[in-house]
Amino acid sequence: RISGNERLAIGVPSHGRPGAQAKATAGLFIEVFPLLGEVNDDDTFLSLYQKLAQHTQELLINAEPGVSDFEHSRAFDVVLNYITAAFGDFSGMAMQSEWVHPDHGDRNHLLRLQVHDFDQAGELGLYVDLNTDAFVGEEKQRVAEHLLRLVDALLAEPEKRIVDVPLVAGDSLRWLIETLNATPDEGPVIASVIDMFASQATATPESVALVCRGRSVTYDELARDVDRLSSWLVTQGAGPGTRIAIAMTRSIEAVTAVLAIMKSGSAFVPIDPDYPGERIRWIIEDTDAPLVLTQVAQRGKLPDGKARVVEIDAWLNSEKEEAVDAEQHSVSLSDAAYVIYTSGSTGKPNGVIVHHYGLANYIAWCRKYYLQGSTLDFPLFSSMAFDLTVTSLLLPLVSGGRLVIYDETDSDQEFTVRRVIEDNAVDIIKLTPAHLSLIHAMDFSSSGLKKIVVGGEDFKSDLAATISRYFDDRIE
Repeated sequence: RISGNERLAIGVPSHGRPGAQAKATAGLFIEVFPLLGEVNDDDTFLSLYQKLAQHTQELLINAEPGVSDFEHSRAFDVVLNYITAAFGDFSGMAMQSEWVHPDHGDRNHLLRLQVHDFDQAGELGLYVDLNTDAFVGEEKQRVAEHLLRLVDALLAEPEKRIVDVPLVAGDSLRWLIETLNATPDEGPVIASVIDMFASQATATPESVALVCRGRSVTYDELARDVDRLSSWLVTQGAGPGTRIAIAMTRSIEAVTAVLAIMKSGSAFVPIDPDYPGERIRWIIEDTDAPLVLTQVAQRGKLPDGKARVVEIDAWLNSEKEEAVDAEQHSVSLSDAAYVIYTSGSTGKPNGVIVHHYGLANYIAWCRKYYLQGSTLDFPLFSSMAFDLTVTSLLLPLVSGGRLVIYDETDSDQEFTVRRVIEDNAVDIIKLTPAHLSLIHAMDFSSSGLKKIVVGGEDFKSDLAATISRYFDDRIE
């Protein structure tokens, strides 16, 4: 129920003494064999029992002494040990058997369920052994809690579907639903993200806003470039209702372009320049974008079309464009902020319009919930056309933090994620579970990361626990 796995192999110890001679021989003969089980959504406790009865019979037939080895015994992280020892009288004196736990386990078994029925007393005792390196905090209590809820359901209604049994109830359920989801009403959003940035630039003009390839840009310098580019865009027809495409790799110029387009009143449309030409053409035509902002190095990847292509890195570095004077449009929260396109894996990509109100509401919430009054530095390492990028790009710039930009590399994702961790230049990172899986087995002992924000895909609790342990539980 917790892992989501339908097919399980649980280690089951065998005493390894099939005959009288083996039973009379001193020594340890125990071997661990796999008990296979398959649990489907339609399985009831009764139907699962019937399947397991067959698997158990196969186990007893095939688990002959000596067919396993040490490595096989180490292959299980979950073990079920059913002990029915009965010793009888001890030289005529009555005896009672008692299991004494050694308070020790082995690191290979993460969970062991010991089920005891000594001296044929007919009373089952359940002992749950947990590897405390794998189960931390409240997890240790939840394992037993979940197990007991399933056992209660089994006793009450054997024909109940296992997937229908609630593992969480009572105070735990109220905590999960009410406490964790309690979101106070913060009141209406009154400022767009571009207005938030402008306020931050006024408050901390000399603070570093962007870092890329050893180059630093202050908030004041960034705000000036944003104003200059935004004014020029207005002279080219930018304004509310207009969409301007950005086909750029991660760079200072790309961040400037995003902010300038929003300030002009237009919506930006991020496009990965490595997309196939036909897909790029489709997005540009679908948005009816009159302008495509790109870089000199990316110009050759763009297909020909009606839209005018501007190499924005060359434009920003051109002295003749220094003075641009145009009346800026005021940004309304009801205007579109950007248009993001789906992957198009099931056909043509579809555009989703995100308005300033929704974006501002989200970024304001992130600023309060993720930062909690602190100023944190973020990395920009994912594609400009990836919706996850929006948070990492905008949140530091409305809160006084630095945006550390990692430009594209040949080995991209895994290499870049590792670079971000190893550089130790940021405080917080936003990732998908797939990103997290790339950094397994890295040394995080000297990492300065304070927080990891994970989303976008199904996030398993065991992966979260593993990453937390890598950071010695110092990470939020």
